[in-house]
Amino acid sequence: MKKICLTLLAIVCAGILFTGCSKDNNVTEVNNAYSIFAKASPSDWQLSSDGLSMEYVIDASNVPNGFVFNTDGVLIYMSGTNDDNSSYYPLPTTTFNFDGFDFNYHLENNTIVIDATLSNGNPLTNSTKPSTDLYFNVIFVQPKDISAANSIKDDYNAVKAAFHLSK
Repeated sequence: MKKICLTLLAIVCAGILFTGCSKDNNVTEVNNAYSIFAKASPSDWQLSSDGLSMEYVIDASNVPNGFVFNTDGVLIYMSGTNDDNSSYYPLPTTTFNFDGFDFNYHLENNTIVIDATLSNGNPLTNSTKPSTDLYFNVIFVQPKDISAANSIKDDYNAVKAAFHLSK
C-alpha cells in the first residue's frame, strides 16, 4: 500500500511540475488576411475633384475572392521610408504629420483612395503635393478576424506578426 501511495504521489508531483503554461502576449495569430503594398511618388498625387485634397489611388481589384470590399476590415499603414526599420503609422491619423500633410483614406469601387490635406488648412493647388515617396501597406481582414485586428491595429509590427505578413 505504501508503494502505491508513493507511486501516486510521484505521478501527481510530476504532473504538477511538468504541466506547461503559456504566456499570452496579446497577439492573435490569424491567417485570413491579404496585403497590398504601394509606393506613391510625388508625381502620383492628383488634386481631388472638389479641390480639398490630393489623392493617391491604390488599385485593389486583385484582392482574392472571399474578401468583400466594403464589409471586410481594412487596415492602412503609411511610412516615409521603405527599409526593415521603417516606422509605419496607421491611417487615419491625427498624430502623424508628414511633409506638412495630414492623411486619411476612403474606399471607392475596388480602390483605396489616400487623401492628403495640408495640416495648416491652406487651399491646395495642382503643385501642392507630398515632396517625397510615401509607402502604404493595405491589409484586408475578414469579419471573423476583425476583433483580433482591432485589439492590435495601432501597432503595425503586431499586425504584421499576427497575420504573418512579410512586409
